[in-house]
Amino acid sequence: MSDDLPTDCVRSTLVVDRPEFESVPAASLDHTIWFHRPFRADRWHLHDFTCHHVSNSRGLAVGHVFSESGEHVASISQEVLIRAPR
Repeated sequence: MSDDLPTDCVRSTLVVDRPEFESVPAASLDHTIWFHRPFRADRWHLHDFTCHHVSNSRGLAVGHVFSESGEHVASISQEVLIRAPR
């Protein structure tokens, strides 16, 4: 999930202006997770992602993960490559 959600965030930013990007494959170029405290993976978490930049087929998404109780448990950043369809 930590890889798919940032990719979807970048893709959804592109789809607003270019609907053809909705079904285009994407690749993770760089992916980092910082764990701030122990948490249970079998519980619900809120993943809050923002696309910080998109240009030249590359996008950067940054996000935060919160536990059910609202604790900030992790931060994620990912650079994504999405090529324009031919």
